[in-house]
Amino acid sequence: MTSLVYNYFWNILYHIFNLFVPLLTMPYVARTLGPHELGIHSYTATNTQYFILIATIGVTYGCQLITTAKKNKLLQTQLFWELYFFRIIVSTFIFIIFIAFLFLTQTTYFSFYLAQSIQIIALALDISWYYQGIENFKLITIRNLIMRIATTLSIFILIKNQSDLLLYICILSCSTLISNLTFYINLHNEISKPTKHCLCFKKHIKPATLLLLPELVITLYATINKTCLGIFSSMSAVAYFENADRLIKILITFITASGIVFIPRINNLYATKQFEPLKKLILNSFIITNFLCFPLVAGILALSKDFSLWFFSNKFYGISTYIELEAILIILISWSNIIGVQFLIPTKKIKPYFYSVVIGACINLLLNYPCIKLFQEIGVVYATIAAELSVTMFQFYIIKKHFTIKQIFSRSLKFLIAAIVMYGIVLFINDQLPFSPGNLLLEILIGVVVYVLLVAIFFYKKIATIIKSI
Repeated sequence: MTSLVYNYFWNILYHIFNLFVPLLTMPYVARTLGPHELGIHSYTATNTQYFILIATIGVTYGCQLITTAKKNKLLQTQLFWELYFFRIIVSTFIFIIFIAFLFLTQTTYFSFYLAQSIQIIALALDISWYYQGIENFKLITIRNLIMRIATTLSIFILIKNQSDLLLYICILSCSTLISNLTFYINLHNEISKPTKHCLCFKKHIKPATLLLLPELVITLYATINKTCLGIFSSMSAVAYFENADRLIKILITFITASGIVFIPRINNLYATKQFEPLKKLILNSFIITNFLCFPLVAGILALSKDFSLWFFSNKFYGISTYIELEAILIILISWSNIIGVQFLIPTKKIKPYFYSVVIGACINLLLNYPCIKLFQEIGVVYATIAAELSVTMFQFYIIKKHFTIKQIFSRSLKFLIAAIVMYGIVLFINDQLPFSPGNLLLEILIGVVVYVLLVAIFFYKKIATIIKSI
């Protein structure tokens, strides 16, 4: 448990930093580049992502293998090189196809796509999955923090006007590549040199592909919205949806930080058939998630209009509607992350997990075009919510034999009540005070204090027991 807390500390530190940095750069980039240019970046990045994701083949699978072979260094070395060379070959093939795609389509955004393609090389060389497998989250966090700082400084120093869009894309792509290359510095201390036997990677093709398929489908229904907006609407509409979606996903990433840390432990508990501790870990993950989810959604609904005006400026007027509607995704995606990523995948229930994301992808694909036609640009948000809701509901149905609704939510109801009360208080204060950055910060602080105090009151006896035991 000590190592779990230690890993969670480093992982939560990284995700807090990941939360802070985009919140720092997004307003600057939104004001400097503007909706149209940001729309081009989002559109080209989305279409490139379909190719990039294939380069990630073996990442989740590799983390699982390394974790199960933790006590056998020889086997760990063999598995690492087998997966490494397998991923290099696949990624090289994908990169060639992508370049051919650019020349054949003769797209207007050729140079932007070329800058985005650096990400394919970066993902091919990524070996962070090995360090996740051995639970060395300190190394992952420190390396990524350094690169995040360097990337942020580069953006503020080099990006000055709308004509710097290509440079902006290059900074983002190259930072990912450099960050991944830094993991090779300590590799010789962990893994010995490869042998001819390490080139036998055929046995990994099927399981790695099976794990990749759900991720491909997830990416499809997570990004197809931006592709559809770029085709049927405008680049500015893509930027509106992308920025609102990105803001929500940043918050979701922070909430689901525990998931990455729990996965190696869950893999180990399942491998050693310790089912009760595994079940307890999943239930605790729901409690942590709900404790964070409910007040975040309440705060967004109460303050999104003032926040978006201050954060994105008047250039993105109306983006608050996107943010308010997408707020429900914080809850839905966080829950599906626990069920899918923390439970179904580690416990080898790949097929039902795959079915759930296929359902979501199909609903998103079917609803995107009609929703855009009926509700204009905002229609993509409705399609996204419908897709995520279907995924979460189906996954709850899948796990009903292992967890009851009462087990999952009985201890979280008080969090919901506290969040609703907090929402009412913050909304009332927001109506009374004129808009200003200072007042916005004050309202956020009041919301946090109110929520924490209410939770403390609800759980007074439990907190008192813990203090006494200490």
